[in-house]
Amino acid sequence: MPTQLPPLLRRMVAALLAAGPRGLTPPELAGAVWGDSHSRENSLKSAASKLRSVLGDRLPAGGAAGYRIQLADGDEYDVDVFRHLVEDAGVLRERGDLRGAAAALQDALGLWGSPPLPELPEHPALLGGVRRGLLAEHLSALVAWYEARLELGEHQPVAAELRREVAEQPNAEPLWQMLMTALYRGGARGEALRAYETLAAHLAAAGGEPGALVRQLRDEIAASSPPAGRGGVAGRPVPAQLPPDTPDFTGRRSEVEKLTELLAGDGAAGGVPVVGISGLPGVGKSALAVHVAHRLRPFFPDGQLFAHLAGMSRPRDPGEVLGELLGALGVTGPEMPATGTERSALLRSLLAGRRVLLVLDDAASAQQVRPFVPGTPGCAVLVSSRSHLAGPGIKSVRVEPLPGEEAERLLGDIIGEERVSAEPDAAGQVLQVCGGLPLAVRIVAARLSAAPHWQLSYFAGRLADRAKVLDALTVDDMAVAASIALSYEALPAEAQAAYRLLALAGPGSFPAWLVAMLIGVDDAEQLMQTLLVRSLITAAGVDAAGQPRYRQHDLLREYSAARLAEHGGEREMAVHRLLMGWLELVDRASSRISHEPYYPPPDGLGMRGWAPAEARALIDADPVAWWQASITNVLGVIRLAAAEHRYHLAVGIALRTAPFLYRQSQGRDAADMWRTVMQAAGTARDARRTAEARHRVASLVSRQSDDDGLGLQRAVGMLDECVQVFSEVVERRGWARSLSLRAYCRYKKVVAGMRGPEALDLAGEDAEQGLHLARVMHDAYSEFTCLRVQGLIASQRGRHEQARHLCEEAVTIAHKFALATGERAYEAFATKALVKVLLAAGEHEQALDRARHGRVLAAAVGHQDGAARFAELAGDTLAAMGRAADAAAAHEEAAALYVETAAQERCRRKSAAAGQGLRATAQ
Repeated sequence: MPTQLPPLLRRMVAALLAAGPRGLTPPELAGAVWGDSHSRENSLKSAASKLRSVLGDRLPAGGAAGYRIQLADGDEYDVDVFRHLVEDAGVLRERGDLRGAAAALQDALGLWGSPPLPELPEHPALLGGVRRGLLAEHLSALVAWYEARLELGEHQPVAAELRREVAEQPNAEPLWQMLMTALYRGGARGEALRAYETLAAHLAAAGGEPGALVRQLRDEIAASSPPAGRGGVAGRPVPAQLPPDTPDFTGRRSEVEKLTELLAGDGAAGGVPVVGISGLPGVGKSALAVHVAHRLRPFFPDGQLFAHLAGMSRPRDPGEVLGELLGALGVTGPEMPATGTERSALLRSLLAGRRVLLVLDDAASAQQVRPFVPGTPGCAVLVSSRSHLAGPGIKSVRVEPLPGEEAERLLGDIIGEERVSAEPDAAGQVLQVCGGLPLAVRIVAARLSAAPHWQLSYFAGRLADRAKVLDALTVDDMAVAASIALSYEALPAEAQAAYRLLALAGPGSFPAWLVAMLIGVDDAEQLMQTLLVRSLITAAGVDAAGQPRYRQHDLLREYSAARLAEHGGEREMAVHRLLMGWLELVDRASSRISHEPYYPPPDGLGMRGWAPAEARALIDADPVAWWQASITNVLGVIRLAAAEHRYHLAVGIALRTAPFLYRQSQGRDAADMWRTVMQAAGTARDARRTAEARHRVASLVSRQSDDDGLGLQRAVGMLDECVQVFSEVVERRGWARSLSLRAYCRYKKVVAGMRGPEALDLAGEDAEQGLHLARVMHDAYSEFTCLRVQGLIASQRGRHEQARHLCEEAVTIAHKFALATGERAYEAFATKALVKVLLAAGEHEQALDRARHGRVLAAAVGHQDGAARFAELAGDTLAAMGRAADAAAAHEEAAALYVETAAQERCRRKSAAAGQGLRATAQ
């Protein structure tokens, strides 16, 4: 009756049986069981006692004399049975009974475990010799069994089994010799020769070379003609499982070249190249993989295998897929291993020494790919996956959306180039919606092909409704939404929520902390990595604050918006968190930079708790860098607040964003921002907020450079409305500022020659009324702006002393602002007006001195456009003083500082004029 023993006792029994009647001394037995004899005396006695309880008298008392097993009558060794069966097989073979011989050898080999002699150690030396002798007997019987089966014509199963054997015993020459024989007799002559090369490589690595018998067999196979019926394994055709290449495959030249180099070039020399293609849903990963695989067919003459792993839907069982691949290589029926591990090992054996390309489509991860990777050089693995595959030896190629010209060429290839060229603008609109995704372009092309009477402009109009765009990008079994859904549904629940909420992040790039703010957590980096690895977002570089940024493809954002709409409560809470978080951040960031001098600084809110600590820390470290990195997102969230009818929050964020836009001379962005706020407040019938936003727009429009003065005319018209509304609701601050700004616009129209001197009277009345309102309210900021414009009006009238007095008074008020708050933007703004009136009065030295001081002030507040304006004024003053060379240099410097093209050209004209004057004087 079989007895189950623990591993330690099994090793003890095996060692004693192998030692025979001689037995083993205690140190020898300890070395056999534990690998050493150090302090094992008590452990050995305890183990022997346990074994004696099982074997009884068969294990006599040992002690210092040693230990041995004494067989009783009727006991026998399995090795004796094995040897008798091998002898019987030899007799049967001599009689010509090959089947009987094979059966006897199979019974003999069945007495061995797998691997053979797992419990018998090589230590001590006595047992090592016994072990090697027994293994040699096993190998000899194994070879005899395979020889008998080969003579019976079992080439195919023998080859399959031998591949597993040589994988486990790579230096066993007799087994390789049998494998070469089985392959050759089965019709795989080339594979038999490659098997020899693989053996030679193994032996060379161990410092040896194949023996004479194997070399002779190699020479005989090489000199012979290929047996009839040559195919893949054992007479089967060479596997060519690749799906058809896409006939109108377009673009991807650099990706194709890189993949070809990695799979067939020098990259394959050091082992089995495994290359993953990753990218967004619908970007064409599978099509690229198949296209490249077809190009690589000459490099892999032993076949191309293809398997769809369904990683993004219901990942297939690796054992099932391995079974399909093994079937393609000739393994069928009872030869097919039962477990996935065995099938993976057999696949490696079958592919050893061959050049086969494996294409694995839609893998979920590197772990799903691992069972399919061959173990020896010569083969290659190409994987398509929405996930970025990472692991030892895996190379990755990311596929981005098609560039515009390639997407247009693909559309033209399908629907006809003449149809695209007939409506280029409409074609551009359609392709813009597709966003470079080949799947989307093919769906659009399929729909247009099915409806040849449709104009592209008609279909572009249908795609303009963003809420329905995913429905429009569906035809037959192709759908962009369905493709994205596979990735979305494979995400963990927390990552799904993050992906949905990204719809609120807008079309630009965004940092991880923005997602944390959306979700309401402190750190979302891990979630972002999950979405990045799954190709639902893409990396978008590093921003000015040093933070990694990400981007979501437009169509993926449409899908996330659709899913978010299904979670109304979640969306409502996220929008609130987002707006409050941004308000907190811009309030903090605005307080750390200089303000625009046209308006008083907004009140500090001192908010905390809505924004992540990481974002607050970035602002504290470098507020300007944070603004530069975040301004696009801020402008987007203002549009979101307006669209969500939360215009009060839109106003609050805009007020605190305006100073940075002023500092950066982003006047058009600022005007668009305030127009958005104005429309939202107007829709809500909030007359006061609408007027405040209109005033901001008017201020920005009045500063735009144009030759016909339309900007000034529009500004005056808007300010007329502002004055009326503020006077009706008795909002004196807005009323005073609107009067002051309207006075300035009227003054500028006179300076530009658009109106006569009589218009200065209207400007003066506005400024005087505004100043009265400011002083009644004790509003120093409104008083400051009114005094400044009064000074400019007086200067235009030739009242230079009065002009100087008014502007110096404005400078004094602004200086008090600087002393109280440290804010010097107002002082720079007032100084600019003072330079103008001093220049007009002919007080050139003072004007030049003030211009240089103003340059310092502008630099202190980080206002480059202000610094440029002071450089230009310095150049004007130097020109008036007759210092042409200095004037030309100052105007060139101003041109280099200005951001606006019109201002640059104006300064260059002044510099050229000064240069001409200098040459004329020299002549």
